[in-house]
Amino acid sequence: MSKVLIYGASQIVQVVSNGEKYLRGTDPKIKNLKILTKHQPEQNLCIVSENGIIKFIGLDTDPEFSKFTSFDQKIDAQNCSVIPGLVDCHTHPVWEGDRIN
Repeated sequence: MSKVLIYGASQIVQVVSNGEKYLRGTDPKIKNLKILTKHQPEQNLCIVSENGIIKFIGLDTDPEFSKFTSFDQKIDAQNCSVIPGLVDCHTHPVWEGDRIN
């Protein structure tokens, strides 16, 4: 089991359907964005994932965060905006095939 903590982000941009804190599962009806922003310098926005599945998104002061105690990897996202689950899946037709000619 791999548990990862991403901490210190300035913003976490989430894709949600109906104002949920975050989406779980494979709901194809994604309609909105929700942006979490820390309001105090000492606050830490965090993301916790276990085996590639997001288990928590929010502030480290949230009581729900306290149930996560140890991590296999910690990633410092200080002053970054994080978009969990974003996959860059675009292509450039100009690069189709090989570049022999």
